[in-house]
Amino acid sequence: MKLQLLLPLFIAIIALSQQINLLSPSFMKPLSEFNASLKISFREKADVVVIGGGPAGSCAAIAAALEGVKVILIERFDFLGGAGTAMGVSLFMGQEVVGGLYDKIRERLKELGGIKGNAYDPDAMKAVLYDMCREQGVRILFDSLAMGVVKESTSLKAILIHNPYFGLGMVEGKIFIDATGNGDVAVAAGAPYEISPDERIMPLTLCYVLWWQNGWPPLWRNYGAVWRMDPYRVFANQTRIPTNPIDPFKLTEAEGEGRRETLEQVEELLGKGYNVRLISSGPHIGIRESRRIIGDYVLTGEDVLSGKMFDDRIALCNYPIDIHYQQKSKDLQAVTGRFEKVPIYSIPYRCLLPKKINNLLVAGRCISATQEAMASFRIQPTSMAIGTAAGIAGALSAKLNISPRQVDARSIQAELRKLGQILDKPREEQKN
Repeated sequence: MKLQLLLPLFIAIIALSQQINLLSPSFMKPLSEFNASLKISFREKADVVVIGGGPAGSCAAIAAALEGVKVILIERFDFLGGAGTAMGVSLFMGQEVVGGLYDKIRERLKELGGIKGNAYDPDAMKAVLYDMCREQGVRILFDSLAMGVVKESTSLKAILIHNPYFGLGMVEGKIFIDATGNGDVAVAAGAPYEISPDERIMPLTLCYVLWWQNGWPPLWRNYGAVWRMDPYRVFANQTRIPTNPIDPFKLTEAEGEGRRETLEQVEELLGKGYNVRLISSGPHIGIRESRRIIGDYVLTGEDVLSGKMFDDRIALCNYPIDIHYQQKSKDLQAVTGRFEKVPIYSIPYRCLLPKKINNLLVAGRCISATQEAMASFRIQPTSMAIGTAAGIAGALSAKLNISPRQVDARSIQAELRKLGQILDKPREEQKN
């Protein structure tokens, strides 16, 4: 999409050779063109620009800043944390072979009294991620939604964002990291992607919090989980809404259905004699799966099940392949998904490099993989590890003035090991 921009006189005019691509809804044809006029209200610049402040994006920003480059983190909500805060999934899973920034985040949560076992307080997580970013000099733009990209040939020049208080803005950078979860920036830039058919996309979940003082709660559905942070609150992952999350109308309907289903489940528990009260529901519905950006390597289920160790690995994982089916059931014996254990496997750096774009990395669940593989590594600890690697790679690229593809994976691995990120199987596992 090529746009004509109306810019204030103090802002340089974008070269005619550059192209502006807006984030298009799923029902619009890719690369459709139209003319529009936009006024840029503010302009910022950094070496590394991270879009999305969830587990992957926050760690990408922190890791890049630790390398000594200027970083701007763009986040659509007014807090960081993504799935664990905005979507209420405040539970770590699959954390045994991660280390690095994930361990440091746990330590900071512990200092605040915000973690119990693998369950954490969402508000404590918001504070921890914000503090860790600010301590490293990361500039954060809250309430800012990525609208599109400024592109020249196969390189990005800037991200177009909208902030309700300041209007339309432009953030320029040398290297960009898409940690939006849905791969929004990569798609706007023209990167190829895959998405499962509607009938196979994993369902969405609206998490909620109950006031519940009477012991440990039972599962009232045969999917999801419940967990406690303290004697008073129970966090519940018990709703299922099958839909396509990149269709804006379907996503809107899913948000409404999730809140209706939450109230129905609370009424059901009250009817069974449980003394519970609804404290809150997640600000945003949780999305397990959407776009997967096609990169230089596509991680497969076979790679995961065989425990493959790549030479350019940047993270490890051993969380099971966890695919949720779309059917719902109250029968606790019914099978509503696939949960298959896997050995320790690795994620290669090449999965973070979208095809067709020179200066863009992806991080989190939208990296290059099949649905089967993504269903394992989509968890928060592994997303943090992937984000850390993306941040380091982006910083090295910016400092050396080269494309992320030209960065030696061994240089990234060396920096990851300095942070304590685990990249090698335990010795006992290597013998098997």
